[in-house]
Amino acid sequence: MSLALTGKKKEQAEKFYDELLSTMIQKKLPFMIGGTFAFNQYTGMERPTGDIDIKIPHEEYPLVLKSLTESGYKPELAEVELKWLAKVYDQKGYYTDIIWAERNGLHQIDRTWLKSAQPGTVLGHNVLLEPVEEMIRSKAYVQNRDRHDGGDVVHLILKQGK
Repeated sequence: MSLALTGKKKEQAEKFYDELLSTMIQKKLPFMIGGTFAFNQYTGMERPTGDIDIKIPHEEYPLVLKSLTESGYKPELAEVELKWLAKVYDQKGYYTDIIWAERNGLHQIDRTWLKSAQPGTVLGHNVLLEPVEEMIRSKAYVQNRDRHDGGDVVHLILKQGK
């Protein structure tokens, strides 16, 4: 879990996220936004964040990483043994995660997530948000000594449930 950014660091990081989203939209890459950006839109809360989670279908990650490399970004596979994400850096050292599976190894993101994704706006871009059901399922598995996402699950159900 990253620490929330504030001030100049937040502005610079958001500029990087904005440019990365612009690149992905322009190249018509398949993606959706998860994490705090999606959580805030689903719940109406304004929780600060230290990053943006970009989620893509598992079968698309080689194409997405290649395309981002051609656009001047530097992707690096992270936690290779778990096979679930890459970190994508810009020339100034800002980075974010490109995620194609759950860290717990139980689920890979597939194209059906894009079909169930909800429209949203992130940093002025019209994007898809990770399906709320997938977000709830993922958060249900987070329970460590220093973190438990049960409260997030309750907020999502209260705001999005019927």
